[in-house]
Amino acid sequence: MKNFIIVILIGLAGWFVFVKFVKREKPDNAATQYANNLKTSINKAEAASIIAKKAGLKGAISRFRAKEGRFPDSLDELVEKRYLSRLPSGDFDYDSETGQVK
Repeated sequence: MKNFIIVILIGLAGWFVFVKFVKREKPDNAATQYANNLKTSINKAEAASIIAKKAGLKGAISRFRAKEGRFPDSLDELVEKRYLSRLPSGDFDYDSETGQVK
């Protein structure tokens, strides 16, 4: 009986230490999960939009070079010569020496 009581006390002490000192993460509630998923979706959409805009610029630059025999001096020249109806929104670095858009 004495061994049984010792085992119970040790078990209770272990349980107490576990409950008090082991930090447990609270699971996200449905609203938090939805917000996180929405933020992830928005970030993916923004990244896809930038990729699509760059692809459009690169295509216009390629058409310009094929017809004009050179790279445009600036991205604005693509609009001036009607390779694009307007420049896409965003900040793009353009190198007129190589035709690269970053």
